[in-house]
Amino acid sequence: MFLLWLCLLSIAAPIYGQFVIPKLIIEAFQPAGFRVALDETPGVQMFAFHGSINQELMLNQPGDFSGEILKPSKDGRFVYDNPDLRLKVGDTVYYWIYIQHDGLGFRLDNQTWRVTALRSKNELVCKASATVVSNRKSVCSGQVIFEDDFSGNSLNTNKWLLEQYIPTQPDYEFNIYVNDSSVTSIHDNRLTIRPKIRNEDLKEEWLDLSDGCTRIPSRRAKCRNKLYMLHHPIASARLVSKVNFLYGEVEVRARLPSGDWMYPEIYLEDENNQKLIIAYARGNTVLLGNDASNDLGGTLLFGGPIVNDREPERSSHLSSYKTPTPLSYNFHTYKLKWTAEKLELYLNDNKYGSIGQEVLKSTGFSSDPLKVHLVLGVGVGGITDFPDGFKGNYDKPWKNSEINQVKKFYENRSKWEPSWFYGGELLVDYVKITAI
Repeated sequence: MFLLWLCLLSIAAPIYGQFVIPKLIIEAFQPAGFRVALDETPGVQMFAFHGSINQELMLNQPGDFSGEILKPSKDGRFVYDNPDLRLKVGDTVYYWIYIQHDGLGFRLDNQTWRVTALRSKNELVCKASATVVSNRKSVCSGQVIFEDDFSGNSLNTNKWLLEQYIPTQPDYEFNIYVNDSSVTSIHDNRLTIRPKIRNEDLKEEWLDLSDGCTRIPSRRAKCRNKLYMLHHPIASARLVSKVNFLYGEVEVRARLPSGDWMYPEIYLEDENNQKLIIAYARGNTVLLGNDASNDLGGTLLFGGPIVNDREPERSSHLSSYKTPTPLSYNFHTYKLKWTAEKLELYLNDNKYGSIGQEVLKSTGFSSDPLKVHLVLGVGVGGITDFPDGFKGNYDKPWKNSEINQVKKFYENRSKWEPSWFYGGELLVDYVKITAI
């Protein structure tokens, strides 16, 4: 079997289609040992590794050490393990890999990995974790169950679903979510989501996203919508991770969007649309109520559970933190630690919120909760995120109870559009989810 596909490699190698080769985790141990783990990816049927030490590999050379892995380990990953291989700091491993995915072969040539440290094999002792991951039998404490540093030129569709639908209840955002490269892109190893005003006729009879729609029509989402007064004037994006899990530590390094009436969507969500907010700050630099000290603008960070659509219950369990400057000015690291006993929230490793077991139980995130996935996106307007009676440099253009709020928002675009020019996007450096 090995010789058969080896002969076909030169044909299969350039053809990648929609498959993105998963990230490798490579480790060297002292006094001996070498391990290569392929990130868990649905559809992988075989993983082969060929390497040599301090010696370049020519095309199709088998290398000094190699192996074929036909079955995943208990944690769902394909792992090549060479316990007798001795490496030292400074060595370079030259290698190539072959992956069989859904019956097709994919090869990655001319790869290198430099040994910068040797791990102790004692670190490999697995301590069982309370974290539960869909389609995995067991998880070790401290194990990374999902991560993305957004390297490369395109979104890794093995890890993310880029949604397309028309949102409705409960937020009634003024944007649609689309799979559009002018809205979602990857540059300089960063994910960019930049909402834009739609160029289409907003008064056409139908807004139709059926081609590529990712939702089953329900009270919360549609694929087609008949004109009422004005269609959603903004195109934005929403990514959903393809890993579902229960309990863990989520870390996101990002620069939040700056722009009037936009807000980041960085949260964990279960199948009932209940949320654990990781990072939320409104895009308005300043958003004042009647009391000038009550500023809901971009310097106020929120995190925690949301299980109700209406205030004051909607935000009653959220933790908040006031920062000296808007969070959209710089990159920050946001972290959420979720166990059955408590939820902790961090900004740049400084804890600003702790939510106990009683609240977690009352919100459904403690005893027998549903698995969640990670969401990254940007929302605009709507009827739940911007309370009436607040204003920045001008009055809020709509009232949440009005039936023509989308029309009023759009007609006032000359006021809010300039604030989107600089910083009007969500930038994500990396995300990482670790088992507790």
